[in-house]
Amino acid sequence: MLGPATVTFRAADASARLGLVVDVEMTRQGLVRARAAVRNDGDDDYRVDELLVAFPVPGRAREVLDFAGRWTKERVPQRQVLQVGTHWREGRHGRTGADAAFVLHLGTPRFGFAQGELWAVHTAWSGNHVHYAERTAYGDQVVGGGELLLPAEGVLPPGAVYGGPWVYANHGIGLDAVARRFHRWLRARPGYPSGPRPVTLNVWEAVYFD
Repeated sequence: MLGPATVTFRAADASARLGLVVDVEMTRQGLVRARAAVRNDGDDDYRVDELLVAFPVPGRAREVLDFAGRWTKERVPQRQVLQVGTHWREGRHGRTGADAAFVLHLGTPRFGFAQGELWAVHTAWSGNHVHYAERTAYGDQVVGGGELLLPAEGVLPPGAVYGGPWVYANHGIGLDAVARRFHRWLRARPGYPSGPRPVTLNVWEAVYFD
């Protein structure tokens, strides 16, 4: 068992000679997280170009909010209507950074900190990664993410397995509710500090370490 409420799906493609495992878990804090792994059961190498996790979202959620930025201007919110197609954000630095999407939200029109229904997704991976929201011409919608695999990174020899990172999904009324659920999960992690912690003031630009 992976957690308080977990289900594992197993599938196989006899023609392609591939196996697939998808774990889906509901945490005690109300987050849903999922990850996928593919296994090469064939006799030749198999190249995995992409293995992403997707969560369904109702068609009434039409506004996307995520973040961008740069040094000294981090976490800049950007908001737009989700049209037919894909809102796609990549991190290609080999690490997270100021321009990362951070958390991708898809919500009902004019959602705010305390109002509007929201679905949010976060890819728990510090390397190259993807966040995305997609709407089809029929109104079906998903949000998701995963590792961004560069050419030749996903080559699987016979018998090898590639496992993607956990992707976390969140639902709430208002941005504050979504943030609180993420915060509760982080504070419940093993080893999270429970006592007072020292405070560091970063003042080097003001007094240059004097």
